[in-house]
Amino acid sequence: MIGFNQMNRIKIQALISISCVIIVHLLLDIVYRPWAIVNDISDFGFKHSFTQVTSVIGISLLILLLEKESTWKGQYGKAFLVVVPVVAMLLYEFIQHYIEHSTFDPNDLMYTFVGGLGAYIIHFHVIDHSCTTFPISKKKTSRPF
Repeated sequence: MIGFNQMNRIKIQALISISCVIIVHLLLDIVYRPWAIVNDISDFGFKHSFTQVTSVIGISLLILLLEKESTWKGQYGKAFLVVVPVVAMLLYEFIQHYIEHSTFDPNDLMYTFVGGLGAYIIHFHVIDHSCTTFPISKKKTSRPF
């Protein structure tokens, strides 16, 4: 069971991580995409599909941030944090194939899996590692005797 202080640390790290994802997404959208389009950069479709990467990572972090601990603790719960956003974005992409005025892009499928890999790295190697490596220090109480 995760203690209250460690739970707060996980939530804070999730909030910091999602803030970083939002900043990276905005930089890619405002700076990189226009530059790549104007300069005709060959980036394997990243300029049009980076939203898949940031969406999967963002949804995964939102689940961690908003859901109860019981939803994502344990072996299957941690897989839930990565698999659910990937499946949701894949379904979203396939549904676009049948919706009028929507675009189905096979590159989006590839970048959805890249986003899943990014979510895995963030959850298992950044958040989990930092929450277990640096234990929360407890204040020492002075005793009169």
